[in-house]
Amino acid sequence: MELTMKLQHRSTAVTRILIGVATIVLVLATYLICSAEPSPPTIEWQLSDTKVESWGKPGTTTEGKVRTGVKIKGKAITETAGAIFPDGTISIEMTLFSPARDLINQKKGQWYARGAWIITAKDADPAALKSRYNPYVLSGTLNATLPYDPSVKNGPMAAVVQFQRGGTRPRVGLPVKNSFLGNSLFEGKLTTPFIPAPQQQKENRE
Repeated sequence: MELTMKLQHRSTAVTRILIGVATIVLVLATYLICSAEPSPPTIEWQLSDTKVESWGKPGTTTEGKVRTGVKIKGKAITETAGAIFPDGTISIEMTLFSPARDLINQKKGQWYARGAWIITAKDADPAALKSRYNPYVLSGTLNATLPYDPSVKNGPMAAVVQFQRGGTRPRVGLPVKNSFLGNSLFEGKLTTPFIPAPQQQKENRE
């Protein structure tokens, strides 16, 4: 009888401990979910009908192969509601580099694409485009690593995209990181921070 009571007490104690641990885990999980910052809104651009305007100038240095002045242009369309503009063209200019030996953060045989991109609204006002901050342009930089030479082969590509400017107000702080997922001719999906259409910007200020 005494042994049975001891076992019952021990079982009750273990149950209480398990309930306490479960409660702590639940509280922590709830706190983490509630304190997590929501993802900032983005614009999803579908890039298509891209064409290589120039493969630039190939060359060789002591560090490896390089190709400068690569230029690509195509369509950029978004269905994101309230975006700065729905339809435009994207222009990309970049440099390709493949090291002859392993370097810091770069591997022999890989190709590294570095460049800049700009999306211009289809109905852009030519006079407004002369202003650095206007409602017709988004721009930034890009970085990608490829296991092949994109001037020879078109294949899958993922790029880190840095957003620098867009809209009628200067951006503050560090460039915002976004992404591109598609192929090496830049046909695919590009995400940028959400910049509202001029009418929405005006309503927000009012």
